[in-house]
Amino acid sequence: MAPHYLAVDLETTGLDPWTDKIKLVAMWHSQEWGEVYQPYQDQDIRRHLMSKETKLFWNAKFDLAFLREHGYE
Repeated sequence: MAPHYLAVDLETTGLDPWTDKIKLVAMWHSQEWGEVYQPYQDQDIRRHLMSKETKLFWNAKFDLAFLREHGYE
């Protein structure tokens, strides 16, 4: 069985994770669905981001700083 991957990219209102907000989340799942763009809504993406699948980020340091400010580990 091939591994499952979740690719994630965030679009934000600015560059500062402490004062700016997440406005759009782009996700692509290797097994379930193609690429999905959606406005950021915590309840909609939390289950995907908290899953056991390997996560792939384009600009991980930037995106992870924003996600940490929104309560993700």
